[in-house]
Amino acid sequence: KHWLSLPENRWCRVYWLLQGRRVPACQCHHYQGRRGMLLLYEPFWIPVSLAGHRWIDEHRDKARELGLLCPLGRYNSPVRDP
Repeated sequence: KHWLSLPENRWCRVYWLLQGRRVPACQCHHYQGRRGMLLLYEPFWIPVSLAGHRWIDEHRDKARELGLLCPLGRYNSPVRDP
């Protein structure tokens, strides 16, 4: 909750990138997965709405192009900067 309350994390990154709209974020998307230390690795957290999170899951190729999902084959792999 604290992380989502920070000014830079208040808005869904998906809606901002796709439509230039500010939609409140209510979840944390894990850019490179949740295995091991990735679960709590905040540099790879992306603020998203529920609909934005679903969009990432349903449009993985486009999400990768937009920097919302790590490159293919790196999900749940050891930490590397995006």
